[in-house]
Amino acid sequence: MNYLAHIHLASITETSLVGNFAGDFVRGSVLSDLPEPIQQGIKIHRKVDSFTDRHDKVRLAKQGFPAKLRRTAGICLDIWFDHLLLLNNERFPPYIINTVLQDFYQQLAQTDLPDERFNRVKQSLLRDRWLAQYEQEQTCLRAFYTVEQRLGNRIVFARDSYAFLQANRASYNLLFLDFYPELIEYSCQLSKQVR
Repeated sequence: MNYLAHIHLASITETSLVGNFAGDFVRGSVLSDLPEPIQQGIKIHRKVDSFTDRHDKVRLAKQGFPAKLRRTAGICLDIWFDHLLLLNNERFPPYIINTVLQDFYQQLAQTDLPDERFNRVKQSLLRDRWLAQYEQEQTCLRAFYTVEQRLGNRIVFARDSYAFLQANRASYNLLFLDFYPELIEYSCQLSKQVR
């Protein structure tokens, strides 16, 4: 799962919005220097990612990508799922754009973490409020190119993965609608364990 799904799941489970988001930035297992809600959110984030990666439906979805794109299929699905979450958010309240993101940005403005990349993304998010742009498919393509650049352009996948997902949008939308309720249920159970 990518940024929006983690934030949305945090809202549903009433855990730290920023903590669940920060799981992509905080490395290692020593979290004791962080506030307890942030620690809990990071732990949930990691388990949600693990659950998603191991899930049969997601594994089949990755295998559906052309062979040359499978290495980065998980990354692309995570990003595409954020797009699908916004397109289908009326099925999975609370509504992200008008409520959850406002709360997230407020929490984010009050949170400092000792991670350079987190702080760069934080400043960008607070300045431009770009998470809601995932409602547009083109935002996924830009995110794919960003990942491609972060990988030093050693793996070129952005354009072809985007074209593949566009061509198969209906089947991946059905997959998301089938999978996401299971992820919500898992996240709710998980949040009770980490409190």
